[in-house]
Amino acid sequence: MLVQAGIVGVFNSQMAIIAIPVAGGVIGALYQSWRVVVNYKSEVMRKMKEYTLEYSLTKDTAHIDARTHLAHIFEPATRSARRLSLEQINEKIDNDSSVQSKIRLLFNHWENMSLAIHHKIAHEETAFEMVSARLVNTVYQYGAYIENVQSTNPRSYRHLVRLAKSWNKRVGKHKPLFKSHI
Repeated sequence: MLVQAGIVGVFNSQMAIIAIPVAGGVIGALYQSWRVVVNYKSEVMRKMKEYTLEYSLTKDTAHIDARTHLAHIFEPATRSARRLSLEQINEKIDNDSSVQSKIRLLFNHWENMSLAIHHKIAHEETAFEMVSARLVNTVYQYGAYIENVQSTNPRSYRHLVRLAKSWNKRVGKHKPLFKSHI
């Protein structure tokens, strides 16, 4: 019995000698795995912010041209940030064939940015800091146009509408963006 207890004691002490380094190795491996995940998440966030800055609306000359052209066409309503009626918009479209394509370009661009934010390709906070007031004001001014488009195709500009409503609350304007409940 004494021999048996001695063998078990030796066996247990040898297991302890092996178990301590193994436990240390497991803890070290878990820590390294955690660091890899943290570093990966940081890198993903950095890339998202970088992409958002590259996507910047200030760099897109077609968007700038469309926005400038529409501001000129719909002056003084755009300067005072008033809502445009569908009749006002359609009248300008009838008088200038380029207005329709400029409006589409403007809103397709905002929809693409909104979609990129929705799918976490672009960083929302960076985009918010860069263009939130402009986006909210534009959606407010052309809300009748968006409602008209959505009356025939409810999926049109849905990400833009969702983002504009969210950002409208955050910029503190709380103005009704649409007459209907889209």
